Amino acid sequence: MRLSESSLIDKIKKKPNSDKIHEMRRYQSRLKVMSEPLFFWEIEQESGWSEVKQAIRNSVTEEKYNRVLNYFSYPLPVVSIANDISEDLNRVFNGRNANFSVQYPNKRAEAQSRDLLMHLDTREWIEKQGRKVFKCQPQTIVVVDKDAKGVPYYLSIGIDKLIGYDCDEYDEFKYIIFEHSEGVDDLGKFKKIAFYDDEFYRVIEQRSGQMSLITENPHGLEYCPARWFVDETLNSRDKAKRYAPLSPVLGTMSEWTQFYAYSFYAEHYGVFPVVEFAAAVCEEEFCTNGMVSYPLESGGMSTPTNCPSCTKNKFNGAGTAIKINPRIDNDENDSSGYFRFISPPTQNLEFEQTKQDHRENFIKVNTTGFNDVISKDAVNADQVRSLMEDRKKPLLKLAGFCNRLHKWMVQTAIKLAINTSVKVHANYGTEWFLLTEAQLQQLFKGAKDAGLPESEIDQLYNLLIETKYKGQPQTVQKLMIENNLNPQPYQNVKECFDLVANGVMTQSDLYIKANLIKFIKRFERQNGSIVEFGSDISFEQKIDIIYNTFKNYVRNENETDQDDTGQPVGDAASQATD
Repeated sequence: MRLSESSLIDKIKKKPNSDKIHEMRRYQSRLKVMSEPLFFWEIEQESGWSEVKQAIRNSVTEEKYNRVLNYFSYPLPVVSIANDISEDLNRVFNGRNANFSVQYPNKRAEAQSRDLLMHLDTREWIEKQGRKVFKCQPQTIVVVDKDAKGVPYYLSIGIDKLIGYDCDEYDEFKYIIFEHSEGVDDLGKFKKIAFYDDEFYRVIEQRSGQMSLITENPHGLEYCPARWFVDETLNSRDKAKRYAPLSPVLGTMSEWTQFYAYSFYAEHYGVFPVVEFAAAVCEEEFCTNGMVSYPLESGGMSTPTNCPSCTKNKFNGAGTAIKINPRIDNDENDSSGYFRFISPPTQNLEFEQTKQDHRENFIKVNTTGFNDVISKDAVNADQVRSLMEDRKKPLLKLAGFCNRLHKWMVQTAIKLAINTSVKVHANYGTEWFLLTEAQLQQLFKGAKDAGLPESEIDQLYNLLIETKYKGQPQTVQKLMIENNLNPQPYQNVKECFDLVANGVMTQSDLYIKANLIKFIKRFERQNGSIVEFGSDISFEQKIDIIYNTFKNYVRNENETDQDDTGQPVGDAASQATD
């Protein structure tokens, strides 16, 4: 885009799309309030907090509104829910089958780009920025800039630095204006403003209110070197706001926050109940029904005013003591039935806690796919599959954003560096460690208790050890081999005795089951690690050889026992001989 210096400065002063930028800042502020630990003086500066307070003001009386605000604690407790969600979603950066590659037109281009890509480390950069973007900064813009030596580097532009922009019909930037840098030199304070478009990197310097163009370098890309980190809009009506995982549940998070404060407010009445008791005669001599009239020198009475003693006797929150005038009859002042403690019904608090649990579950289900299947006594195959698929869907969406961004960043950086077009493959994965070790243990136990097919239990076991020992492939492989050598891997020895009694399992297999670890150690002393053994044959052949060796161990041990006593021990010897 060719522009004169005056036209350039005029565009900067007009701040294109400033109204949309304002709305984007409000949107991010709402996300920030619900997901970042902000203290009172910090949260009061956020427009998102003003929106939450306005929702409370619209639903309760002014007196209650002012009272409830005193019961909010900071940082807001809802932040802990947001942190749990973020930790689950950050699994997207640890794909088990993630893979990346670049297809170059020739070897020379590959050699020229190798060091650059290692230095840029695009995957690590995206992960570092993505953790913030997916939590509460979805309006982040990615720029591929060049340093003084012409070497490309990545730049993250937050919405607070954005001055103006314009996009085409495909939501791609025509140009972007943002705060570049600021400082002080011999001439005084200065601010630099960047104006990047499809032809040039331009930098404008501002001093004492005067702007001047100081840098205009062509980049040769034929497109603006800037891109939204998240390339999906929040809704169909507003193309400016970007999607964030917490966006669809901001309303429920606000409700959870409000009722958390309401419940905290109500709890105070359980600890400090309102006390109602019979009042003695008012201390004011001239008080009549809460109004006081004093005698005048002229003989009359003054205009009635509120009695200062009776005025203090009013409800003002938890722990209030209220005086009740006793009924008066002809004989005595009877105060019976007037002394009592007033607390909110416990069933109301229990009901509200149940509602809060439902709100929290709704938030997690609609952001991470979390559900409470694993907390049930039994699960079936369909429930396990559903659980895994529900957990995977949000991650696949986020992985898609990262895949597309990664390709664009690498292609742009290489084009800027050596003016060569390349094909980039980026896949942040389709498989993740979706559950913790404890959750998988619970699922594994539930699957056994529910009588799921052994193939389903086997899949859960494999996932369990891969999760427990992730980053330790040697240990995982050894446990997989041990599992294949175990005649009944998911039955204990006592259960195996019943199988032998019913003719489902042989005595020889039972002997191996009971002595499996001992036999593995013996085999490894003679042949080396079971992981390294048989590396040049198939896995099936390897297991058969090791298992047949175990059978020989059973034979040898039974023959030894027979030689020592003159009699075979149990039926194991005859079974081994057979």
